[in-house]
Amino acid sequence: DDTNITSSVDFNTTTLYKNGTLTLTFQPSHYGLHTLKVVANDSLFETSFTWNLDIRWHNNPPQLQDFYPLESEISMTVGDIRRFSINCTDEDAGDMNNISIEWYLDETLLFSGYNHIDYIPTTGDVGTHILNVTVRDWKGGVCGHEWTVVVEAKQNLPPLIDFNKSTPN
Repeated sequence: DDTNITSSVDFNTTTLYKNGTLTLTFQPSHYGLHTLKVVANDSLFETSFTWNLDIRWHNNPPQLQDFYPLESEISMTVGDIRRFSINCTDEDAGDMNNISIEWYLDETLLFSGYNHIDYIPTTGDVGTHILNVTVRDWKGGVCGHEWTVVVEAKQNLPPLIDFNKSTPN
């Protein structure tokens, strides 16, 4: 690539461990394929060795801290409203500013962007469904949660007739 990482080590001021270990710490801007060449020389001789490096960033995926409702199966009636919510963290610095949250009902995207959704089933929703939330960070880490939601039709009760009430003659 076009990025060169250049360093030199002055052995007069730097300690080289007896086992020959030299530790390099890379920054996010160093991602990708690079060549590392180590050259040792004195006033008479020079030797070198070259390695190909693939620098990758370790990613801790987001983690769910809690979710609501706590039950894995939720029963609802057409027209009810129920809030589903999650709270998550990501221990990688900056990732919480770069996450996406997506809500799916039966694998169809309903909504994205917020840590909660208010679900109001209609008559077309009667039956059993899977409500899923997926949280992704910008480095590919993923976590999520799902609920089974059972939607029942509203009971249309017949009008109540009181036969004990006297009727006028």
